[in-house]
Amino acid sequence: MSLCTASTSPGGELASLGRPEGYLRLQVERFRGLWEVNTTRSLPAVERIAEWFAQNLPTSQAASVVHGDYRMGNLMFAPRAPAEVLAILDWEMATLGDPLADLGYLTATWSEAGSPATPLELTKVTRSPGYLTRCQLAERYQRRTGLDLTPLPWYQTLALWKAAIFCEAIHTRWQRGERPHDTVFGPSLETGVPRLLERAGHYAGLTATSRR
Repeated sequence: MSLCTASTSPGGELASLGRPEGYLRLQVERFRGLWEVNTTRSLPAVERIAEWFAQNLPTSQAASVVHGDYRMGNLMFAPRAPAEVLAILDWEMATLGDPLADLGYLTATWSEAGSPATPLELTKVTRSPGYLTRCQLAERYQRRTGLDLTPLPWYQTLALWKAAIFCEAIHTRWQRGERPHDTVFGPSLETGVPRLLERAGHYAGLTATSRR
C-alpha cells in the first residue's frame, strides 16, 4: 500500500515512472479535463469539487510508487488462513506520487457494514464480520508509516471524484452504443455517477453536492 519511499535520483530504477512533484495538482487538472471530453450531461458537482481541491490542496508528506487502483480486487491471497497477500496485480497505472492517494482509494472504495453501496463495490465480502473497518485500516497504515492522516478525507474525495469521471466515460460510451453487450453496468451509471459524486462531497464536507 505504497509503504516505501521511492528513489527518484537519475540513476534510480524508479525514475522511469516519472517525478512525484506536483502529483496531486496534476491529478486534479488531468481528470478535470477528462470530464469535459467524456460527458454529455451537466453535473455541477464535478466543478464544485474541483474548486474545493484547489482551495484545500494538502502538502505531500512523502513520495512513493502509487499503484493507482489499489483495492481488494487487485490482491492475490494465499489459499489458507490466516490471510496473506501474495501479490498485487494490475500495475499499468503505477507512477511516482503521494502514497496517501492509494490509501484514499482503498478506504473510500472499501465496503463495510452500514455503508451505502456505490458502483465501485465490486465485492461485498468486506461487509462481513471479521474484516477491518476503514478506520482500522487507516490506523494500521498510520502505525506502519508514521504519516499524518489528518488530510485523508481530501484523498478519499479525490478517489471517488476520479472514479465518477472514469465511470462517466463508460456511461457515455454506453449511450453511444459502443458497449452493446453491457446491459447492467453502463445503464446503472445514469444514477451511479451522481452517487459517487455525492459520496465524494460527503468526504469533502460538501452537502447535497451532486444536486447542485
